[in-house]
Amino acid sequence: MTGFGTGIEFRHGDTEGDCMRHVEAAERPARKAYFRRLVDAWQSLAYGHHVIESAAVAALARDWREHFAAPTAHGPAPQAQPA
Repeated sequence: MTGFGTGIEFRHGDTEGDCMRHVEAAERPARKAYFRRLVDAWQSLAYGHHVIESAAVAALARDWREHFAAPTAHGPAPQAQPA
């Protein structure tokens, strides 16, 4: 199991829906909304074979740190900076 240092336990074999339920059960609204955008993009790409615009991919990658990066020994992860 892993939660990427977030306090959320994802299990090997969890589906996207399982992961969403884990996040929705334990998390604040901004993190839930971000994770929904991430899962939607993944499903669109993986199952729908739709290309995700590079700006959307960059925003998801940039925003990951704000919502899910584990704190380090030097304190919490830095907040994402606006583009």
